[in-house]
Formats: sequence, structure tokens, C-alpha cells
Amino acid sequence: MCGTFGHGCFMFYFSGHGTVDSIIGDDMKYVSRADLVDIFQPEKCPALSYKPKIFLWDCCRGPQTDSKIPLIQTKEDTMKTLLISDENIEQPRSTRGSSISPTKLADCLFAYATVNTYKAYCPSDKTSGKSLWTYFLQETLKMYGKKWTFTDILTHTQSQVTDFCRKRIEMEAN
Repeated sequence: MCGTFGHGCFMFYFSGHGTVDSIIGDDMKYVSRADLVDIFQPEKCPALSYKPKIFLWDCCRGPQTDSKIPLIQTKEDTMKTLLISDENIEQPRSTRGSSISPTKLADCLFAYATVNTYKAYCPSDKTSGKSLWTYFLQETLKMYGKKWTFTDILTHTQSQVTDFCRKRIEMEAN
């Protein structure tokens, strides 16, 4: 199914809408993250056996928000919220959850724009509609992509997000 790969690793990047354990397609149907990851496991994609697999998920992972971080709500944000209400999305027939064994995930790295059960932070005044995580990931890659390890890039990205949120909270408090 996945053909041959002449590269030393595989990277999957998703930017869009999501829930706790699924992403939401353009057709407003859920696709389980576990099902997507499973497609690239050795049984289904032998060409990726023993190669690092990196999965970047730039989407919400649930409905919760951090009340300390002021959100800028735009008309587009309101429309997205209306479009992604449960009655507009075909629910999955069965959710596999984390059915992939930890040994199968040994060569996988997962990075998320937010923690489980929370929305991804997307301050439209700073990021032109991108999530804060994607904005800082892109900026970090531009500056250090050829110099740093990928782990260092992700660590720096997360510290940038944390610093931005801390400053936003301090600014709102004053």
C-alpha cells in the first residue's frame, strides 16, 4: 500500500480540526489518529520498517480552553465552531483509541499543538490564522532547521509557545 521510500524517515503533518482521539476531514467525518498511525506500521508499510516516523498534529484535542489565556474570537472562529458542532459531524462507528501496541510505536515520535482534551491556541492577531504552535514551529525551522536536531526544534517551539502565553497572561493582568 505505501510503496517504497528512499528516505531515512517519514513525517506526517496534519493541520486542521480534531477531537480527543480523532481528526476531522473536509467531509466532516472523524478519522481516528490510531487508524492513521497504523497505516504506516511495518505490517502495512514494510518500506518504513525500522525507520523513524514523525507525526505532527496541529489541531484541537478536545473542547477545553485555558481560562487564563485570553482568546481573540473572530467571525471565522465562530463559524468554525458552528461547523464543528457534534450534530454536523458524522461520528465514528467505532473508536479504536490506542490500540497500537507500545512496541509498534518504538520508532514513532508524536508532537501535538496542545495537550489532550484542550483546544489548540490560535491567536489570530499574531499568527494569521495558524495555531501558535505551527507559527513558532515554522519560525524555528526557518532559523534553525539546518543547524539543530528535530528534538531541539520541538523543544524550542514549545518554549516559544509557553513564553508567548505567559506574556499574554501578564499583559492581561496589568
